[in-house]
Amino acid sequence: LGLPAVSQKRLAFRRGDRGASAEKPTDFGRKIPAAAYHAVLSSLLLASLCVEVLAFAAVAAGLDAARRPAGEVLGLWVPAARGSAAAAAVGASFFVGPLLRLGVGALVAAHMVAQKWLLLGKLVPHGDEGATLWDARSLGAACWLAQFRVNLNVDAWLQPLAYTEVYAMLWRRLGATVGTCSRIGRVGPPDHDVIATGDRCYVEMAGSVYAHDFAGSGLLAFRRCAIEDDASVLSVCAVLPGATVARGAVVGPGSMCLRGCLLYTSDAADEGLGVDLGGRRI
Repeated sequence: LGLPAVSQKRLAFRRGDRGASAEKPTDFGRKIPAAAYHAVLSSLLLASLCVEVLAFAAVAAGLDAARRPAGEVLGLWVPAARGSAAAAAVGASFFVGPLLRLGVGALVAAHMVAQKWLLLGKLVPHGDEGATLWDARSLGAACWLAQFRVNLNVDAWLQPLAYTEVYAMLWRRLGATVGTCSRIGRVGPPDHDVIATGDRCYVEMAGSVYAHDFAGSGLLAFRRCAIEDDASVLSVCAVLPGATVARGAVVGPGSMCLRGCLLYTSDAADEGLGVDLGGRRI
């Protein structure tokens, strides 16, 4: 409903005012009336829902067309299924279910990447020239929230592929810098332009890396987050805006990594390093 109009408006703004500062956001980030904000947000959410439904229908139709041949092939492979159309159909459905989920997930992921670059563009971290700064009730914030919802959908559909190279590829397509052999368990918030990971990093499915923050007079801004080589972000913990997880560090369950915090792994690690960090949590 509102996606084409908002997209054109966004592109027009990006060609115009680019002089963001800590006090003044771009036109795309200025406060708009509440009714307009909710109309834009609702339109974007509805558009993403339509994409998801259409993707499901398209993949289901394709798999349904292939179901009968698959059942016939299964009947040749499994002696118990020979002469039983019902058994062949059930067996074929066993294989079709995962394909349906991954097929829909692939289409939703393609929509996620396209929407990110069409609406949000490249996010510039706070403190850099032309920083991305949006009021909490602006077109930029509405598009960012809608993008967050699409990211969550991709996590739901593609969860079986967590910790594979597929998730590292998705992070790269969304603008993140990801090292080799990194294992990532979720797409997470649409902050990837200001997130960088080193080699052999590990981010749990329930671990969170947040690079969005509020700066100035309640403006949504983005701060760089870094996860260095061989570092791990474990379950139910958070790496907050501007934080750096040092090389080889482990952010344990229930922890929060803040800017300028001191990380440690365990007392055994302290002894191995020959230093005493006091056994403190983050």
